Amino acid sequence: MIGEIADKVGDLTVFQRRPNWSAPLNNSAISEEEMATFARAMRRSCRLRPHAGRFLHGPDRRGFYEVTREERVELWDKTL
Repeated sequence: MIGEIADKVGDLTVFQRRPNWSAPLNNSAISEEEMATFARAMRRSCRLRPHAGRFLHGPDRRGFYEVTREERVELWDKTL
């Protein structure tokens, strides 16, 4: 929202709290084919797991320390 209105107003003050969590975005240029593949995967995920909050992964109900550091990093780094 901020990016949409910032150039349309004379003055903008934003109060932002720290995020509860963050994850690397790994942003990079992607081809139209890659975007189409991602869109299909996202639509399929949303159909199959509406409870997942529109994320490509579902919730992991294990406690943080119930899995090894390596398992956590593997999950966080998993891509399509």
